[in-house]
Amino acid sequence: MKRNSGIKSVLSFLFVLAFLLILDTEAVAATPTWEELQGFSGTQKMTKVYKEMDVTGDKKIDTVKVVYTPKGNVMDADYVDGEIKILVNGKRVYKEARKSGPYWNVRLIRLKNGKAFFYISSSVGSGDNAYIGLYQYKSGKLREVYDLDQFMKGAGDDAPGFQILNVTGNKIVFQGIAQFNLTGMLYYKMTLVHKNGKLKLASSQMPTTGRIGVESTSQGANIWTSNYTIKAYKKVGSKKLAYKVKKGTKISIKKVIYKNKKFYFQVKELNGKKRTGYIPNPKGSKYPYYFVESMYVG
Repeated sequence: MKRNSGIKSVLSFLFVLAFLLILDTEAVAATPTWEELQGFSGTQKMTKVYKEMDVTGDKKIDTVKVVYTPKGNVMDADYVDGEIKILVNGKRVYKEARKSGPYWNVRLIRLKNGKAFFYISSSVGSGDNAYIGLYQYKSGKLREVYDLDQFMKGAGDDAPGFQILNVTGNKIVFQGIAQFNLTGMLYYKMTLVHKNGKLKLASSQMPTTGRIGVESTSQGANIWTSNYTIKAYKKVGSKKLAYKVKKGTKISIKKVIYKNKKFYFQVKELNGKKRTGYIPNPKGSKYPYYFVESMYVG
């Protein structure tokens, strides 16, 4: 009887230990979070090590190391060439080299379902020629699983990219920053959701959150005065006219809409009939700008 009791005690202990290990393993993958590693650029070598996330999917914490190395003998950060390497558990999984003052930003993202992604952006000079994507560890390499650069190209001009506002559940909420041909620099809120094994736009209709130099909550943040007569259509992609935004008319830009790799804007009159319509992003910008309040950088 004592022997059986001892065996039962050992089995009970092993069961509790296994349960606690399962809880600990699930805790690693259950809390949505993100970590921004410092920017990588300049004339000095830079290294950042992060050891608080499972990025390979094996339920164990991994060691992520990002190494930036300047190339050549140029001492001016605006002209130096550079290279970035990302290592996971000591093995190189990503490498990129760029010229003329490159700058990299690396962020690690973990969703509620345990999936981990690397946000990697690079640009040169003052934010030009940006490459931005979300990558996932697959078969010993970082593979791009979502091209964020498509939003930059669709806008029509170079732009800084994206800031992570929040990671909640299986969603990543970004503030998109784009220099649209219609508006100049404009901020909007974009959400990606991980569903059925893929990252997708939660909605193609994304609310605007302000414009450069103006807080979204301040008076006049979303008031735009037309410099031209601009056609507003009844639906996205429609040729049926809703009304014309005449020169001097004040409107608000409610949403940025991304459809078939093209951008549209939901706009509303601020006086008169207060009609709503949709304006496609033009193929090019012009001067004077489409709106008095438009601002461009770079």
